[in-house]
Amino acid sequence: MAFNATVTINEVPVTIFRKLYEIESRPLGVAILVLFAVTYASFVLTKSSPEAKVPFVGLELGSLSKRKKKYVTDANALLKEGIVAGQRFYTELCDFKDDELSFKGSISDLFATHYTGVLISDDLKELAINRDLTPGMARLTETLEDEVNYIVGKEIGSCKEWKAVIMNKATQNIIASVTARSFVGMDLCRDPDWLRISVDYWMDAFAAAKSIKFWPVFLRPIAARLMPQPARMHATRQEAQRLVVPVLKKRLDAMQNDPDYQKPDDIMQWMIDRLGDKAGTDEELHHQAHLQLALAMGAIHSTNFTLLHEMFDLAAYPEYHEPLREEYREALKSTGGILTKVTLNKLLMLDSFMKESQRYNPPGLTNGRRKTLKDLVLSNGTVIPTGSNIELPAGAVNADPSIYPHADEFDGFRFYKLRKRSEDDMNKHQFVTSSRDSLNWGYGRHACPGRFFAVDEIKVILSKILQSYDLALVDPAAGRYKNSSFETMVIPDMEKAVMFRERAV
Repeated sequence: MAFNATVTINEVPVTIFRKLYEIESRPLGVAILVLFAVTYASFVLTKSSPEAKVPFVGLELGSLSKRKKKYVTDANALLKEGIVAGQRFYTELCDFKDDELSFKGSISDLFATHYTGVLISDDLKELAINRDLTPGMARLTETLEDEVNYIVGKEIGSCKEWKAVIMNKATQNIIASVTARSFVGMDLCRDPDWLRISVDYWMDAFAAAKSIKFWPVFLRPIAARLMPQPARMHATRQEAQRLVVPVLKKRLDAMQNDPDYQKPDDIMQWMIDRLGDKAGTDEELHHQAHLQLALAMGAIHSTNFTLLHEMFDLAAYPEYHEPLREEYREALKSTGGILTKVTLNKLLMLDSFMKESQRYNPPGLTNGRRKTLKDLVLSNGTVIPTGSNIELPAGAVNADPSIYPHADEFDGFRFYKLRKRSEDDMNKHQFVTSSRDSLNWGYGRHACPGRFFAVDEIKVILSKILQSYDLALVDPAAGRYKNSSFETMVIPDMEKAVMFRERAV
């Protein structure tokens, strides 16, 4: 779950690159190891920055509007002109402090948070993820399984004969429901209004930010008051309060007045417990409702795209079905027929398949977006000016044959075989692992904190589907559905269906 997912809105898609030092041995097309994308407002920048001496990519295309269009429709071609730098810069970049190189600053610009009200960073949210959610995963497995059984049955349902299911609609609803079960609990996880706004808030945020950023900076305060998209964001937050606040008050009342009350084990409750006496104030009640929207915004769409890619890969490569089913049966048997965190940890083949699917179909061509709040000087003397956006080239690393032999081929058990080599490799090649050779979750201390929850969530979902159904592409001869792209995002086909048929259990 990419809480810190990198996405680029088409404000000024002119990416500028700098060669930091010469490549040592890898081919240019796949040796991009660190990408510095410096994006400035189009009405300010019309030539290279004299401070950074950084050339524009794509000048051969002609006008700025043509370069924008190329970035939106084929960013990969521009990135391949990229900069080449050593892996030593990964660690160097991670060493900069947050007041020098900022995730919050970059995403605040991206979502125009001053005008849209999108909540990017919050201490309570971060504590709930890092101190409560991740350490509590062993306790949540049973809850995940219960909600998965319910929502998969609802979205795919009974099908004695083959039936087509539009996959994006199904996976989006599955992820929204399962995520909500662990975030807001049974009171809201099946509430259609909560599920609707938790899904739509992400898309509304993009639309609102883009509508505001169309205008010059000095007109944005006025535009934010006049445009309908920011108003819709405010209305959604009001609706979240209407839904969440009564649940919070109900829990607080039970905690105070019912000696037999058993507190739910979910993020909503963990936040209440951390707030203590402040939890019932109007300010904190509204704040918690806003936080739940922010959590849903970070959790649902990135995880849905990951699951959607994996469903398309499972449908396209049926030879993996039976080995994955057998692995699950053996793992479940080893834990007494009860699905636990230990069971999930034993699913090495499934973990490998998921990681290979993400390598082959990454969330984006770049990741780890950060904004420089000061001029930064790298060890080779390169100065990155204040206001630059820095991103890591996840897609290029994924496709590098010097890292992944036969990188252009899908090998679902690639990482299973690597993990079997040694004890060190067992951890190095897990799906949740972030490293210089696997940047899809980010890197270092800025790696996605919600990935542990997302991976377990998807494992439970895929295991349920594989045990319950046969699945296939609508037209197997046509092969796996093609992805599309928008700027640096890699987007699965959201209109395509997968065929399902119940298995005899």
